Amino acid sequence: MKNILGKENISYEDEALFLIAEKADGAMRDALSFTDSVLNFSPECISREAAYKVLNVVDTQKYFDLVSCLLEKDIFNTILKCNEILAEGYDVINLAYGLLN
Repeated sequence: MKNILGKENISYEDEALFLIAEKADGAMRDALSFTDSVLNFSPECISREAAYKVLNVVDTQKYFDLVSCLLEKDIFNTILKCNEILAEGYDVINLAYGLLN
């Protein structure tokens, strides 16, 4: 993808491309489709933030914060963090899957 984006003079962040590749699960056609979707949302650059939003993937920092609350056995903040993530429109199945990963 870096080769294609370089030839098209499209700027990108490495973390965004990693996220796209991970979401595509090894399928180049899917990766290009996801890249196109992110570019439609954010035409000036394939940014980390745009990729997370367009691909409907919870930011890894939110997972780290949530796991930290779990490890500290902080029930209140664990529930609060889960509610914040779900309030942003993420699906509970995606949240659970992300935690398992």
